[in-house]
Amino acid sequence: MKKYIIPFRGLAMKDIADVGGKNASLGEMIGNLSQLGIAIPDGFALSVSAFYEFLAFNCLSPQIQVALDRLNRVNLVNLFICRRGVPWSASDYQCLQGTAERQ
Repeated sequence: MKKYIIPFRGLAMKDIADVGGKNASLGEMIGNLSQLGIAIPDGFALSVSAFYEFLAFNCLSPQIQVALDRLNRVNLVNLFICRRGVPWSASDYQCLQGTAERQ
């Protein structure tokens, strides 16, 4: 059975392929610092497979690919425009708008 939610305390750098670099690094940090008596609250990572299944279930991959194909990768000047057609949340929209305004 696939794991979708993995506690940081169970992660190490060997898990990069399953949870990404930042999550694996957090797991490594928690593991190393807790051995030194430094208390760090545990958290959790969502697995890469959970992310891809979310994209597939919601049919988002084709929409995201269309937006990426239109993106000017040299200077990202059209980042705000390319997000159209991809179902973003309000906070995603604000983040993209701020990025585009700074260009």
